[in-house]
Amino acid sequence: MSGVHGGRILVTGALGQIGTDLVQALRREHGIDSVIASDIRESDGHSSIEEGPYVPLDVMDTDAISAICKREGIGTVYHLAALLSATGERNPDKCRRINVGGTISVLEAARECSSEGVCTLVHCCFRS
Repeated sequence: MSGVHGGRILVTGALGQIGTDLVQALRREHGIDSVIASDIRESDGHSSIEEGPYVPLDVMDTDAISAICKREGIGTVYHLAALLSATGERNPDKCRRINVGGTISVLEAARECSSEGVCTLVHCCFRS
């Protein structure tokens, strides 16, 4: 089974509360091997994440995102990686770097990979 527009699905920020729920739902709908979970942290025993493919990924690294998209045949990216407001309020520069810069990196990687088949980017933004 494949993602929204064909190809596999990549979820950034997969170890967050919403990310783990989204990965589980997408794997039920599209198949375990069709959804690649990613986060900056190692999965460290998250059984809901470890039942399928997982890659450590820094969303600030456009080249790494592009490489995963090309290597894994990604057709859809769900971008959830971000710092929450409590952390962001304590360190606004870091928050801006990750939340804005990370989104730009994901967008740039998707653009670079558009000829490889990445057709859909779902940017999830939450207010906490």
